[in-house]
Amino acid sequence: MSDEDLRTVTVSEFVGASPAGVDDGLQGPSLRARARLRELVLQLRDDLPSITDPHARNLFATTADLLVALDEAFADAQARAAGTRSGL
Repeated sequence: MSDEDLRTVTVSEFVGASPAGVDDGLQGPSLRARARLRELVLQLRDDLPSITDPHARNLFATTADLLVALDEAFADAQARAAGTRSGL
């Protein structure tokens, strides 16, 4: 997911993502977690230009990539809970 994608997706776009009447207890907490993950990814990537140590730059970049993967895992869990993805 690109930085531009992360910047354009907001929490409000996730609200109401579950089908009507579905309250599995996952949607609200998952939405909040995903929003915070995205904020942290943007912060880490925005800070990269100011970091001179190559090891620290690598740490920031790798952490951002891992958080994007974690966001995708949350999205998959939401989809499974909502029953919108078959075969997962």
